[in-house]
Amino acid sequence: MTKEEINQSKYFDPFTRMIGLEVEELRPDGLTAKARLKREFCNTYSSAHGGYVYSVGHAAALLSAGLCLDRRAVTVDVSNEYECSLTGPYARIRTKLVSAGELMVFRVRVTDSKGKLCLTQIVTLKDADLPVCSPAEFPVTIIHGDENSPVDPVTGIFYPRLSVFFSAVCHTHVLGRGEKGMIYGADLFPETVDAFGAAHPGMIYTVCDSAAGGSAAFLLEKKPVTVSSSIHYLRSITQGPVRAETKLVRAGKQLLFYTMDITDGNGALAAVAQFVMQCVDYEITNEMSAEYRRKAFK
Repeated sequence: MTKEEINQSKYFDPFTRMIGLEVEELRPDGLTAKARLKREFCNTYSSAHGGYVYSVGHAAALLSAGLCLDRRAVTVDVSNEYECSLTGPYARIRTKLVSAGELMVFRVRVTDSKGKLCLTQIVTLKDADLPVCSPAEFPVTIIHGDENSPVDPVTGIFYPRLSVFFSAVCHTHVLGRGEKGMIYGADLFPETVDAFGAAHPGMIYTVCDSAAGGSAAFLLEKKPVTVSSSIHYLRSITQGPVRAETKLVRAGKQLLFYTMDITDGNGALAAVAQFVMQCVDYEITNEMSAEYRRKAFK
């Protein structure tokens, strides 16, 4: 196949196209891809959002299953080790097939444009038993709070409110506080689903990453970055909202340990995740707009 034919392949789903993944080289055991980093894909530190870095790697693994093995796949679990922040102008992703039995296992490396390693992943997939379908219109269940909504005395914001940058690209909302952490959620949209019309795993992970970061920022007044994480997918989510409830397990001097349950619109458990966040001293350089700040905070 030519490069153009590869990038028009049936294995590209709406979410993968939305994040701008392009295959540059196809090998029997994997591929090399590239994705341009846009401002809206970043975080408040002006580096790539942890959910975005995860998503380009995960999407590349799913593409590898299709393009290299001709197998449509769904995700079983993904483990992640963040090595450093990813800054522009683009990310490069390389996948390598480790095992192609009943379970397909890919090792994924995400680097910046200078070749510096930013993320390593182990992505485990299995054959999909779901029909491919065109993205449909999904019901919107999360309604924005407004300036008359009650303000939370701890976080100083009203709920629900849209998150910022790549989290907002995935339509992620801050829903409120749980017993030991924040609760975030997102409705399904045509651009955030996979080829089966279900919430893309990259979108689900982004809700989780945002919830862990928000828990550290709002409840502990920390500036967090993700250093490692794992997520196990139990079932597809075809009805929103995707809802991630975070629980702080342990707070060290620099590291914060979170677990979370991810449920679908019926309240059924769809995934479980663990996150380790590191407290840093970065300056906030990717400022949110004054209008957004006025609408979200009192």
